[in-house]
Amino acid sequence: MMWRSEPHEPARAEAWLSEALAGWQEKFPEVIVHSAVIRDHPTAGLISESLNQDLLIVGSHGQHAWTGTLLGSVSQGVLHHASCPAAVVPASTD
Repeated sequence: MMWRSEPHEPARAEAWLSEALAGWQEKFPEVIVHSAVIRDHPTAGLISESLNQDLLIVGSHGQHAWTGTLLGSVSQGVLHHASCPAAVVPASTD
């Protein structure tokens, strides 16, 4: 029998997300943000959420630069299948 850790509980993820967005919401209060914690495959969940949005923003670590692929599978999947415009934002290197 293989032991697997339980996924992070939604409340913990929601708290982290709220904290991560707080400074940006204070800086740009006119921007309406719809955030959600979804238990699904990242690509499928983001594509599903794109149905009712004006813009979907996805982060990218750019870890595959050595292969010439600057976007990961989630970013590529979202760009190809989202129902709204999508922006891929590279992670900060600071």
